[in-house]
Amino acid sequence: MDMDGDAPGGRISTRPDGSILQANRTFLSWTGHDEATLLAGRRFQDLLTAAGRVFHDLRYLPALLLGGLVEEMDLDLLRADGQRLPVLASARLLRGAEGEPERILLSFTLATERRHYEEELLQARRRAEAAEAEARQALLAAQSANAAKGRFLSAMQHEFRTPIGLIMGYGELLVMGAAPAQQREYLTAIQDAAGRLLHLVDDAALYTEVLAATTPLHLTTMSIGLLTRQATQMAAVRLADAGLRVSAMAGPDLSAAMEPKLMRDGIASLMRELASHAPTGARLEVGWVSGEGGLELTLCCEALSPEVAARLQDPLSAENLHRRSLEGAGLGIAIAKQVMELHQGSLRLESTTGGGTLFRLTLPRGG
Repeated sequence: MDMDGDAPGGRISTRPDGSILQANRTFLSWTGHDEATLLAGRRFQDLLTAAGRVFHDLRYLPALLLGGLVEEMDLDLLRADGQRLPVLASARLLRGAEGEPERILLSFTLATERRHYEEELLQARRRAEAAEAEARQALLAAQSANAAKGRFLSAMQHEFRTPIGLIMGYGELLVMGAAPAQQREYLTAIQDAAGRLLHLVDDAALYTEVLAATTPLHLTTMSIGLLTRQATQMAAVRLADAGLRVSAMAGPDLSAAMEPKLMRDGIASLMRELASHAPTGARLEVGWVSGEGGLELTLCCEALSPEVAARLQDPLSAENLHRRSLEGAGLGIAIAKQVMELHQGSLRLESTTGGGTLFRLTLPRGG
């Protein structure tokens, strides 16, 4: 196969283990490597930095073997003179007649301008930090104008910084070149923090959407049993990750007037929040009954400690904010409360005889 052809950029082909089979003239020119040396047993991962080799082993290669294609990886190649060459790399896996991995085709484009742009962004960030005192005064003014939004912004500032700080700190340790066993530990911490950050961003976006909802709502009569099953499916990933088992209490199904999407979002958010606080293996019992105040939907978690329940009473409170860990401020509770208020209902937290916590959502009669 002619590796030069008409397509621009550097290109190489390798065996599945990374051993280089071919390299085009552009790649050789960019990196300064001798073709004979590359083809004499060098592997693609040997041309990467320490951080790049970790990425190759833990992310790139598993993704390529699973999906057959990986696009636009931001990497640094090591030139023959030891200098770094920033590139964007894409890889395609070719399989043999029996479906076994046979060869990998990699193409590269220079990312020098992109890195320069990132440096400019860093400079802009430093300039922004110089104006932080003025921005803080503006934030205080906004908090005075709207106390609820002020509490939300204050809580989110802490919740964002905690996982981002872990990502940056452990990432720096990896770049400095820790031992392989430590690198795996650091990567696990990075992935956990990043995952929690993504969940937080999703919850924050949902909270904003719920706050923007207007009344009167367009109500539809819906089965509570169906509603809770749909909400459980929406929260299934977080529930499974936390090992939280969900069961429905026996009893006749009931229906109520509601805005289905809002109510599903509210209950799913409440379940996801409980998954962040309940111990692994805990059970969440869901039930419903027609009470004096209207239809009551209950979520009972016996394993939720009184201390956690007390903190969730006021989910966006700034009190003790900086002593919170990665389980979060309770934004899912705030979402559920807002949804119930939009329905002219309520959400209350009650202690159970077993020392757990019961979340009682009440919808008034007639919607």
